[in-house]
Amino acid sequence: MLAERYAKARRGQRIPVQIAPGKEITLTPGEHSKLIQAIIEEFGPCFVPGGELIYAGDTSEKWGYFDEAKLKSLGVTVDAHGKMPDAVLYCPKRKWLLLIEAVTSHGPVDGKRHEELAKLFSASKAGLIYVTAFPNRTPMGRNLDRPDDRSCIATRSRVIVALPLVSGRTPIDPAAADAAFRRS
Repeated sequence: MLAERYAKARRGQRIPVQIAPGKEITLTPGEHSKLIQAIIEEFGPCFVPGGELIYAGDTSEKWGYFDEAKLKSLGVTVDAHGKMPDAVLYCPKRKWLLLIEAVTSHGPVDGKRHEELAKLFSASKAGLIYVTAFPNRTPMGRNLDRPDDRSCIATRSRVIVALPLVSGRTPIDPAAADAAFRRS
């Protein structure tokens, strides 16, 4: 009885995420899920207009959302033991797969994680873009220029800070965002 009541309360606190017009999923409450929500609802439309969500992880359910058929159509098959990134977006316009790590407690796309993702997505027909998303500058600062190189950001990967996205500020112009994101 008590366990059932707590489970019902947790379900009511889940974070709703709009993944497509008229289509919504919910994620487990927490900072990590709020960052994934910002990636999908704010970063995606701004930097990947027309993009499609293929995968969104959830802290309580690994496969929070997974469009397995779409990923297979892009040449990628993963098993239940594959270490997926926190979110995967597909940009049909450029034929890119954006592999996004949401960093709230675990590390960014460093050299080791880059290799793991490159291996997992090696059969992809789409180009791979590696992105590390931070909820604000504090965890980003902890992951830059570390002397042990364990948590440094991988070369040729992208970094976003969600603070402007989740704070309600007006997003930047999509054309400017697109141009900035394409620069290496």
